Amino acid sequence: MKIRKKIKAIANHGKWLMVIVLVSCGTDQHNTNAETDSHSTISPSTSQPISAPIYRGCENEPPENRSACLQNNIRQYIHKNFDVGLAKTIGLPAGKNRITVSFEIDEKGQANVLAVDTPYPKLKASIIKLFEKLPVIKPAMKNHQPTSVKYQLPIVFMWVD
Repeated sequence: MKIRKKIKAIANHGKWLMVIVLVSCGTDQHNTNAETDSHSTISPSTSQPISAPIYRGCENEPPENRSACLQNNIRQYIHKNFDVGLAKTIGLPAGKNRITVSFEIDEKGQANVLAVDTPYPKLKASIIKLFEKLPVIKPAMKNHQPTSVKYQLPIVFMWVD
């Protein structure tokens, strides 16, 4: 399992916000109570093979590259569309700040946020809106049937005051 980092530094009224998006993706067919950290994947709960969801533009990738393509596209989407100005308005403290988003890609290809680990309600609402606008993804398949998969997405903020 590879964890990828992408760093984005943005000047905002003389202050800097650096966003690091770590993507840790895996599947969890049935266990809704699976606990993971940012450096682990969520393992399939059955021995049945599950094909990865396919993000738009990844259809022509070989099957073994589709999961990485999905991860890269979700990471780029978050990186491009995240409201970095929010850090100033919510009073984000200077230094390293981290949130973890738990979400699933359901049988219809919709990304549904399951939990956002942050003490900032406005940040949580912003993340949920962001995921609601994520393009529809071709769902994972198991036994030729669409199935849901769960993911963890840690996002680290470096806010320099």
